[in-house]
Amino acid sequence: MIPTQRSSSPVNRLRSEMDELFNGVFGNFFQQPTRTRSSDPALDIFENADGYRVEVAVPGLSLDELDVSVAENTMTIRGERQGEETRGGTYLRRERRRTGFQRAVMLPKTVNPDGIEASLENGILTICIPRAEAAKPRQIEVRVTQAVESAPVSETPTDES
Repeated sequence: MIPTQRSSSPVNRLRSEMDELFNGVFGNFFQQPTRTRSSDPALDIFENADGYRVEVAVPGLSLDELDVSVAENTMTIRGERQGEETRGGTYLRRERRRTGFQRAVMLPKTVNPDGIEASLENGILTICIPRAEAAKPRQIEVRVTQAVESAPVSETPTDES
């Protein structure tokens, strides 16, 4: 079998160059490898002017089965689904098992880790990560200044004798 090379079309080259540009400027924050296990929950990360919002699908988990922590610039989300009792019978098929997961998200240095808040509603864990005040965009007021009037400048020197 002959190995094939990826097409070096202008579109592929442009995409590669844009990826390098954005990774160089913004770093790899919030970019994590794909999930390695099917039991790991899916997560979405949104950005707005105030900070970031992480939403994690954790259907069936309660607050006491979840843990969110931050150490240095890494936020870790852990959960462990407790198994159910057999309810007076024997399983013929069991696909919902007691499983645990852990997801780590690298945080940019421009966030305020002390202001992070998390809530759970309808199987979605929402984590709000505020930007540090110094990193938030701010509006700069432009003021009008009046020009100082000056005496007209003479083009020819005057001789005062």
